[in-house]
Amino acid sequence: MKKAKLIFKIVGLLALIGTISTIVLFLMWKQNEIIKRDGIRLPYLDDVTRFEVHYPYNWETAKGKVKQEDKKGICIYVNEDEKETIYCYYTDQPIELEKTDSDSTIFETTNGLRGNMFIKEENERKIIDLVFEGQKYGIHIDVSKQNWQQNEDAIMKIMKSFIIIQ
Repeated sequence: MKKAKLIFKIVGLLALIGTISTIVLFLMWKQNEIIKRDGIRLPYLDDVTRFEVHYPYNWETAKGKVKQEDKKGICIYVNEDEKETIYCYYTDQPIELEKTDSDSTIFETTNGLRGNMFIKEENERKIIDLVFEGQKYGIHIDVSKQNWQQNEDAIMKIMKSFIIIQ
């Protein structure tokens, strides 16, 4: 009888460990899905600050929050499935990029950084790379064309608050 209780406890403990492991793995997978979902796709790096502001906040509110935190960066507004999301990326914690040979436009950030902006369209996506002068770092934005068309005014308004096109 004691042996049966011991076996029962061990099996129960293993089942509990299995359940907890499954939940943890599911949450990790779900978090990865959120990062990869259609809208803004960026390489997930630990040193990139990323936050979202959900409805009922608007992009002006989020831009104000970035100023309050005294951070410089770019905010992208995306409206998906009737949910407003604002993604902000900061220039002080940049993403490493590869420079491309495509035509570029010179830009300057509101905090004085200069660089080149590369815009290309491929596979139903619009890709923008902001590469800072003298550095191999920048900001990479990858948006589906459909999402871009639906949110172009808001995206351009936010980008113009961050960069001055030369």
